[in-house]
Amino acid sequence: MKCIACKLVLPALLLLLFGAIVNIAVAWGSAVTVNTWACDAEEAGVIGDDRLWIVRRHNAFGGTSYRSERARYYTQESRTWGTVGPADLTPAWAPFASGLPESARSAEWLIDSRGWPSRSMWSQVRRGFRTETGQWVVTNVEGGIKTPLPSWTALRIPRVLPLRLIWPGFAANTVFYTAVLLLITLVVLRLRRSHATGADAP
Repeated sequence: MKCIACKLVLPALLLLLFGAIVNIAVAWGSAVTVNTWACDAEEAGVIGDDRLWIVRRHNAFGGTSYRSERARYYTQESRTWGTVGPADLTPAWAPFASGLPESARSAEWLIDSRGWPSRSMWSQVRRGFRTETGQWVVTNVEGGIKTPLPSWTALRIPRVLPLRLIWPGFAANTVFYTAVLLLITLVVLRLRRSHATGADAP
């Protein structure tokens, strides 16, 4: 009985491992081939208490990217725009809740989530505004591996392989790809048995 259980558990674990590998491969493939930043963005913003916060969400097949910009905006005007607030456009796992550091006049967070059918992995790029050049420049990459591939669009956003996991998306995708691999394995075994039976027939 124990031997039978071992024979079942080991293949199941291997299938789960391969499912996780396929999950990562799909997320990484999307990260270097699908330019989410070129897609139309849903935008929301708020000005108040001398602060500006804008969030833009870009959706594409296999990826969703978020661009959060915060700045000190000294004005007595208070207003909002967008069908929802900036916080409503950001996922719970994204670190957008933190405000602008006191030492900074402006900052930008670029979060790239990848995976299909669910978003399963993400990375973050931080940028700062250089007043002398009038451009946003990358200050650091977190939770991912920056690739040597050309940056996305004129925004100069690097292509990054995400390393941080999104739950439960990563688990759901792993189970999905494990089921696909199991189905393929069963079909291949069935075809082999049919072929062997046909070859043995007189």
